[in-house]
Order: sequence, then C-alpha cells, then structure tokens
Amino acid sequence: MLQSVKDIASRIYAVNCDFDDELITKIPIGVANPYLMETIKPRNKTILCYSNFWFPRDVTNAAHHCYSIAREKCSIYFSDKKFVLHENSLSPLAYHTRLSESCFVICPHGYGLDTYRVYEAAWAGARPIVLS
Repeated sequence: MLQSVKDIASRIYAVNCDFDDELITKIPIGVANPYLMETIKPRNKTILCYSNFWFPRDVTNAAHHCYSIAREKCSIYFSDKKFVLHENSLSPLAYHTRLSESCFVICPHGYGLDTYRVYEAAWAGARPIVLS
C-alpha cells in the first residue's frame, strides 16, 4: 500500500506503524480526551500495580494476530500475581481514576509498536510497565 501512494504523498503520519520508511512519521495513538483528565484530581497511590486490557481471541487480521498472542501471554503471566489489581469494562472516568491511584500500570503493546495505555498511565502519574 505504501508503494501505491509514494508518488502522490509528501508525508505519511502513521499510528502504530511497525516498519520504517523516509516518507513515514510515526505518531502514538491519541491519548484520551484531555477534558476528562482535568476532572481527575491527584490521588493517593493505593494500587501498587494495575492491569486493564483485553486480547481478542478471534483476530481476522493476520498482522494483529501476533500482538493478540503477546497480550494474552502478558495477561496469563500476571493473572495470579496478588500485587496486581485486574479490571476491565470500566467507564472512561473510572478507568482514568484507577490510573491516577496506581503506582505502576501494565502496558502490553497494542496492535503496533505502542499502546495509548503508556501515555494515559504517564499522564495520570503512574509508571508504565512495558516489555521493551
């Protein structure tokens, strides 16, 4: 697909791009709504380590399959760790509140090289935990 636009594009801004080209400028996934973050006040860090992510088992896009497997392995690894609070299906406000209460947040990569969770965790004052 890149080859098909090289003659007509002067620059491509790509989210979660996993290859390099001089035409591509990589950008992270957008961070959550800044107005939502303004409503969350700094909180005591009562959660040592927080985990809130999912992994689809039915991945139809072959490019995303390896990321889904990696996320599943991460989930399995931390599933029995008592120092990790595991949650999912929270409202955006509840999710960001949890981030602000956490010292560390587990951030497996998304469907590319990074995940918006890294930026949200850092923005909320938590330390993102990444594989590399």
